[in-house]
Amino acid sequence: MQDPFLPIALLCRAPKLKARYSSDLTNIKHPVFSARVLDLFRTQAGFSFCVLRHKIKSETCAQFANSGRLKMAVVKASSADIDLLARLLRAEAEGEGQLGMLLVGNVGVNRIRANCSDFIGLRTIPQMVYQPHAFEAVIHGYFYQRARESERRLARRAINGERHWPAKYSLWYFRPQGDCPPTWYDQPFVARYKLHCFYEPTAETCENVYTTF
Repeated sequence: MQDPFLPIALLCRAPKLKARYSSDLTNIKHPVFSARVLDLFRTQAGFSFCVLRHKIKSETCAQFANSGRLKMAVVKASSADIDLLARLLRAEAEGEGQLGMLLVGNVGVNRIRANCSDFIGLRTIPQMVYQPHAFEAVIHGYFYQRARESERRLARRAINGERHWPAKYSLWYFRPQGDCPPTWYDQPFVARYKLHCFYEPTAETCENVYTTF
């Protein structure tokens, strides 16, 4: 019995695509492709996906086209967790734009994934956000205002593993009064983005942050 999913129409770049695969491509019954289906068509038909369309959001299509696979969350996140992270991004870095907020998300996700140094035992987004003395924002009322959808989208991107320098491997950031110090709790400075200085651990302090993605 076939799965009760609607077919997905797709446009693909396939100059040498054999005719016998063309009908298959227009009758796939899954709204989200499994890795097995992707590998089958990539190896046997030799094409790359360009656009997927059928009740799949444009941001998902972009992820699919860029990577050849739909991105999956690198940390577990419920809808409430997404809201919580979105509120943290806004409260910590709203004035630094989308990238600045994503960098905060990168640091938070790294803390959960790395499970080392000051962050051993953090396994969930609420544990990370509410870790004592971790984020000053949680003591201010603005943090508790409802998240906007634009902030939720940024939170999802961080949860899905999208990372950006200088926070790609960073576990700490802070906003100094002046220049960024060369170390923070003996961990090396990476770079500054607008008002925040980012610091990543040495391999001796936290090898996991470099190997978990």
